[in-house]
Amino acid sequence: MKSGFSFFLGIYGKIKTHAFQDFVEEVLVKTAEEAIVVVEPAQLAVVLRYDGKENNPPQVMTMGTGPVAQKIENIATANQIPIFVNPSLARGLQKIAMVGSDIPEEFFNSVAELLCQKYRMKSSVFG
Repeated sequence: MKSGFSFFLGIYGKIKTHAFQDFVEEVLVKTAEEAIVVVEPAQLAVVLRYDGKENNPPQVMTMGTGPVAQKIENIATANQIPIFVNPSLARGLQKIAMVGSDIPEEFFNSVAELLCQKYRMKSSVFG
């Protein structure tokens, strides 16, 4: 039988996970037009935001592994946010980038290519 403290930690972990997933959904829905998701399918998802209005690099909005990564992919799909399968980029961002900050300079070219693909897809759909 679990001790009271272990039981509390288990419940707290579940609440924290659900709160985080709600936060992720809110972030994705509010920034859908400016977001892309880079994934290692079912294992890792990194949400990037680029508004294109200023001369700032893309930012890491959030990231998650396991069930959170799957939730990010599901929310992105439901909101028509482009998902790019690029395991090496996703892992690199996970290791080096910090949530809420600009992407590190070494990822500029890779992310720029994905953003170009996003805008090409968007222009071909909307003419």
